[in-house]
Amino acid sequence: MVYVTRSHYSLVGSGALVVMRNAKDDAAYSAPDTARRFFSRAPSSVSIESHTYFEGEGEVLVFELAKSLAQSQQPLLLSMDDRITAVKSNPYLSDSDRFLQLGSGVSGFIPEKASFPILELALKERVGARVWKELSENARAFLLTGFVAFDGFDGPSSVSLETSPGVIALSKALEDVIVERLQEPFRRAILNSAESIPASSDGRLNKLRDFATRRNSRPLELGTFASQIIHLNTADISALPPTAVKFADFIGRLSDPEYLQFLLASDLLAMTRNYRNRAAHPDPMNFADLKSLLTLLLGGETRDGLLATIVEATRPAAR
Repeated sequence: MVYVTRSHYSLVGSGALVVMRNAKDDAAYSAPDTARRFFSRAPSSVSIESHTYFEGEGEVLVFELAKSLAQSQQPLLLSMDDRITAVKSNPYLSDSDRFLQLGSGVSGFIPEKASFPILELALKERVGARVWKELSENARAFLLTGFVAFDGFDGPSSVSLETSPGVIALSKALEDVIVERLQEPFRRAILNSAESIPASSDGRLNKLRDFATRRNSRPLELGTFASQIIHLNTADISALPPTAVKFADFIGRLSDPEYLQFLLASDLLAMTRNYRNRAAHPDPMNFADLKSLLTLLLGGETRDGLLATIVEATRPAAR
């Protein structure tokens, strides 16, 4: 198994050259004998660095390795970042801790000053100008990170691509939309109201109540939020804790309360189960997973994406 480590993007866009390193010799352009054994044994470390060009012996090694990768019969796993593999395979981390660390790593995948005008324009067109305008800067940045990952991985077929960083970035974009358009507005509505949410012996919506009634509490993760609001998928709200009535009143002032009450939770739970949570598990996510998630969020020729659906549903209702 070959793990291909950290991928760097420069200011000019996507695309990568492959660089082989030996773990015991970190010289930038060296080609140690142990690394040359790649042709009979897997090297200790291989990295992909976009738009980083090498001279002399290093440049020869790049093309030899790239050619060998293309023709190799052994199973190959390419990862954008070796730190991702380390976090995913750490048995001492919970799923939530894994995702927290993975999310931090993904945030720094694209340099702060990097610009991708062509990819960003394509992303805007895919999302739609009306929806793009209402996304936060964080959501846009995570979407672009996921889209850059998709663009960089699109095409190779001779290797298995570990695309968890792209999946995580897209997941965080959706999470940001949920927080900014539902969780935070609901909390503001509760805190600005003369009436708070009464406590209840029924604990089914306690996490949502705790978040909404505490000014500095952390937002709920996607799966947690979905597992709370899925209880609203009932015709009898009065049988639920008081938090349900307050949340139903809140979404009743938005443009599509039926979707938000009866369908959103199942959409979020499916996305969490099929993509977000899997990205934090040791098994790699492949390119088909990343492409499928991108289509789910941004939509395709025959359907709207989940992002647009949520943004449209959470607009203020027309008066």
